[in-house]
Amino acid sequence: HLNKIGKYLIKELKKISATAGVDIDLQGLPPLFIFSFKYGELNHALNNLYTQEMLKRGFISSRGMDLCYAFKQSHAKKYLKANKEVFQIIKNALEKQQVKKLLIGPLSHQGFRRLT
Repeated sequence: HLNKIGKYLIKELKKISATAGVDIDLQGLPPLFIFSFKYGELNHALNNLYTQEMLKRGFISSRGMDLCYAFKQSHAKKYLKANKEVFQIIKNALEKQQVKKLLIGPLSHQGFRRLT
């Protein structure tokens, strides 16, 4: 079950990113994968924008997926629908060079920097 859903999500996320024209790299195993944006210094802001926009759509989501048996095909479809919308926002933000302007709050802390 986990492999089936994970492979489906990976395949569809690749399609969504290609259609939107957003360059990502997917890594990991089907039930435990992560994607990263490929925009250098903008990556951190893009990560924040992605999380912010997924939250607006009801998903507490980062760029990774750690599937569990409760995750069904219906959940996958809702998740992918939200990703289509968010990737379009990201594409537009990149084209207009407004990634940071679309963020509601400050950029998140990275790693352990907040502790030093």
